[in-house]
Amino acid sequence: MSSNLSKSTSMVRKGVIGFVIFAIVVLLLQFIMNTLTGEETDPGPSVVSRSAYESESLAFSKLPKPQVDSLTLAPNTRAIFSLSNNQRLPEFPPVVRVYEIQPLAEKLGDADRARQTAVELGLAEKESRLIDDTLYSKIDGLTRSLTYHKVQKEWNYEVDL
Repeated sequence: MSSNLSKSTSMVRKGVIGFVIFAIVVLLLQFIMNTLTGEETDPGPSVVSRSAYESESLAFSKLPKPQVDSLTLAPNTRAIFSLSNNQRLPEFPPVVRVYEIQPLAEKLGDADRARQTAVELGLAEKESRLIDDTLYSKIDGLTRSLTYHKVQKEWNYEVDL
């Protein structure tokens, strides 16, 4: 068994050495061919753009522009767009006020008020949750139910007749 192991080891060594020699020969031939033809390998872009927009490139060559036809008002006429004497484009202020809109959220005590309302309507004191933000109260055998969405503050009182 040890003779098979030593034979396998020597075969693997020969294979690795052969692969390394092959790789070196290929790299040398590539270097010689590039030197003779004068071609240089492109190292990639060296300038980093600091603009918010990408720089113009012709990666897709020249793209054709779409043909936009004018609107026809009647047969054999064309639409004309222009600003005449008293017409002006709308003017907007140079500064626009921006307001932050607070997202809806459950407030402290909303669930307690929903429980108290359910008790006052004669429904169960203990509610069940349909979703994290929704409480549902109903007594078995009765046809009334109360659903309360805590975030949107929506009440839904249903009576089945």
